[in-house]
Amino acid sequence: MKSNVLRIDPFIAWIGWFTSIRFWKIQTALVCAVLCVLLNNPTYDNFYSGHYSYIRQYDVFLADYGNNWDAIYTQVQHPLTPHSYRPDSHQSKRTFRLTAPLVGKLLPGATRDGKLLALFLFQHGLGILFFYLLLLLFLNVTGDKVFSLSVTVGMAFVYVGNAFFWDLYGWFDGFAYVSLTAALYCLATRRYGWMTLMLLLAYWTDERAIFVSPALLLWSIFLRQHPDRRGAIPLSASPAVVGWYTGSLVTYGVLRWYLGHAYGLHIPTGKGALVGLDVLRSNFFAIPYSLIGVYEGYWLFVLLLLLSLWQRGSYGFLALFALALGVSVTIAYFVFDVTRSMAYVLPLLLLAIAYAYRALEPSQARTVGVVALLVSVVMPNLFFVGNTITPLFNFYQITHLL
Repeated sequence: MKSNVLRIDPFIAWIGWFTSIRFWKIQTALVCAVLCVLLNNPTYDNFYSGHYSYIRQYDVFLADYGNNWDAIYTQVQHPLTPHSYRPDSHQSKRTFRLTAPLVGKLLPGATRDGKLLALFLFQHGLGILFFYLLLLLFLNVTGDKVFSLSVTVGMAFVYVGNAFFWDLYGWFDGFAYVSLTAALYCLATRRYGWMTLMLLLAYWTDERAIFVSPALLLWSIFLRQHPDRRGAIPLSASPAVVGWYTGSLVTYGVLRWYLGHAYGLHIPTGKGALVGLDVLRSNFFAIPYSLIGVYEGYWLFVLLLLLSLWQRGSYGFLALFALALGVSVTIAYFVFDVTRSMAYVLPLLLLAIAYAYRALEPSQARTVGVVALLVSVVMPNLFFVGNTITPLFNFYQITHLL
């Protein structure tokens, strides 16, 4: 029986109307980008003024905006040349994060500021592409316009969506987020060669993308199910997906070994690099909000997935999903920047969203999608990095004025 609440809900009805207008997909992506910029608090003047924004932890100061962009420009000019930075700085960890610098090399700009501005704005453009790909992915998997639009717009109210526009520091996680999303879309549409390329772009953006990449195998298992199937999920991934995915890891590993050996490239590790058990202990102060806050209302889908898998007796898939999620979350707390790291759970979160749609009746799934959206709008969006909490989003300007 269909939900009467769904039929009379004017908000869901309005979403349904919006999906009927021309070019609604690209308009949705643009609306999401505008929401990120207007409700966010990107301090664009810092990008031009070189204002120093320090973060204190373990009695050391991390590099400021100006120094970090200098390091990025140096890497754009000489991506395979070793450079010496403090082990506790972000710059020292950029050695093998080559996607953004290589893109920057191709972008226009004759001066330092011109080149960096082009790279900065390019990530804004990737933000629009991110929302568009999210919408296409959910449409491909569910075929439900209302559900796909609601869960896509909600991403504009969590860190992953606004990272493309708020990141004035030059982390460039947006390159990885959009690449991982593109890899999932290529997987869903059976473009496995492109999937591998997108994975490699994510790997060379940040190593954390590698740790979450097994989620693609879980996606392959999920997609091989019939949409109406009940009972336990057979643990059978597509051989083609397994082959292409393994190829991406081997390719990355061989290239990274070669670059390290041939050019003397390396990254620091251990306590001095703000990675390890000492960082984990320090990050405990932020639990549970740093965990809940990174995806806010979207954790509803993860809970639904876990509950549904248990009820269906699909213990194998449940164990694999829980293992992948646990590893990703644990790694996030082992490094200094908790929120950035936690956001790399994205492929697993998107799997939970897609699975929840199939596990529920369409009307129920749409309602959960809207609830997740509204919860994410209401919850404050905070960025955790060490012992520093920065308000990013949602009502920050109003509360700041008060």
